[in-house]
Amino acid sequence: MVYISSLKKNVLPIMLKPKHDELFTSWLCRMSVEYGLKPHTFLQNYLEDKAPPLRRDLDLFENNHLMNFIINHTLFPKNKVRRLFLNELNLFAFKDFQEKKSYISNVLPLGVSNRKIGINTGIQYCSSCLKYQLYYKTKWRLVTSVICLRCYTQLKDQCPHCKSPINFLKIYTSSNTSTVEKLFLNQCFKCKQNLSVDSDLVKATSSEIIYQKFINGSIKNGFNTFCNYSFHYIEALLHFSLLLGSSRQKNTFRNYILDIYKLEIEPNKTHIHYWSVEYRRKILPVVNQFLQSNPTYEELKFYQITKSYIDPENRLPFWVYQKFNL
Repeated sequence: MVYISSLKKNVLPIMLKPKHDELFTSWLCRMSVEYGLKPHTFLQNYLEDKAPPLRRDLDLFENNHLMNFIINHTLFPKNKVRRLFLNELNLFAFKDFQEKKSYISNVLPLGVSNRKIGINTGIQYCSSCLKYQLYYKTKWRLVTSVICLRCYTQLKDQCPHCKSPINFLKIYTSSNTSTVEKLFLNQCFKCKQNLSVDSDLVKATSSEIIYQKFINGSIKNGFNTFCNYSFHYIEALLHFSLLLGSSRQKNTFRNYILDIYKLEIEPNKTHIHYWSVEYRRKILPVVNQFLQSNPTYEELKFYQITKSYIDPENRLPFWVYQKFNL
């Protein structure tokens, strides 16, 4: 540490400024590499027994020890540090965020691979962004994110070379030593290939762009033209998306959407948290169109779409019932 008399505190000798919309673990890895240490070793060196384990999802909420350490030993203001953590999006991208919860409705889990149930998804990323800006963004952790509005390309959640799920923390936890080489965040932890070298970049469609702009704008503003609270809109979006993707036999909402929009979408037996980004791209923009549409009472009645069917546990926000006269 270096003591700065004008600040009256000891500060880290190397301080990398957090990038726009950067995740905490992304910033932690970049800092650790600058010090030639693994992320956990870096935390242990400065936080000792108060260092949180990396097996926890450290991006979800700001740990008090982490927050105090960063604020007390860097030049970064508290509001900038808090933006590294996903709970800053509480009441914007989701609601009822609690530190002890491991399940957050609009937050994707870390890399998951299970061949038996066909799950092989990881942290999302944009190949083009990683080519020029080596960091991971908070928006890439959201279920509702499917494309990059900076590059207008579809997001990915698997390595283009070996198809492994993405978990960049594993880049720095593969050996027994406490030090690391100058490894960068655009490397696949499994095959060591560069994620930004991708011959299969897919441009976002116009419907995907319209959808993502609307969702990102709703989260940024905290509301939209259809709902006073953005998290209420997203709650309905995820609810109806689960219905549309459901594999249950009698699914009148699924039948309605496939007929009205002339679509063919295969059902999915897993929860929306484990859907691949490719599958979410098929579902979310369509449901977004439905929520902004004006179906007639006769249409809904014909397909037997009632309040008791759509929401038997009365979980949906009132604006949905009001809009669709359910």
